[in-house]
Amino acid sequence: MPLYITSSGKKLHSKSEWRVDFFNKFAEFYDFTRFFLTNTKITVDNIRRFLPERKVGLMVDVGGGSGIISREFRGNARKLVVLDPSERMIRRARSRGLSAVRAFAEETGLKNKSVDAIIMIDSFHHFRDHEKALLEMSRILKDNGVIVVEEIRPDSFPGRFLFSLEWALGCGSRFFAPDELQGLFDDSGFKSETVKVGFRYYLRAGKWRK
Repeated sequence: MPLYITSSGKKLHSKSEWRVDFFNKFAEFYDFTRFFLTNTKITVDNIRRFLPERKVGLMVDVGGGSGIISREFRGNARKLVVLDPSERMIRRARSRGLSAVRAFAEETGLKNKSVDAIIMIDSFHHFRDHEKALLEMSRILKDNGVIVVEEIRPDSFPGRFLFSLEWALGCGSRFFAPDELQGLFDDSGFKSETVKVGFRYYLRAGKWRK
């Protein structure tokens, strides 16, 4: 089994362990970098376009990090939960008064059909197993629930820069073009649509009606 060595000399046995360790160390600077990478108002406004107008019961931000953007959606749900595999990110989210749980997208620990809305803001490309993550989203999402994803377009200049940066850092990220991501969702049993906004794009998905 390959070993990944951290800057402190700690040995980790998988890429996912290394990635979590990286974000634990990066947690203190995460909010600072988000300020430069994301216009929070634009992100929030665009995601809200795809969310129900009424306040939903449970909303989950998968890979929500420190909760710096998650907190903007407290008015959209009676309960908002941040999920992230990094313990330090979870602590920062809790310091903002948010409910936060340490969990991977592939294994959330949530009950079947318990979630009304799922948001993923620049997090999908970090998931360990995208197909497994979508199976998990399908399991926890209610039949009339909605998923909204924000991702960066890999063919844009910022997208190429971010890909190169995360590749150099060894993050193991996989960026999807809009049609690729929509195809992945559709193949996983969702009905989806994408909208391009500058160098970012948004995907809205729901379950197929039976």
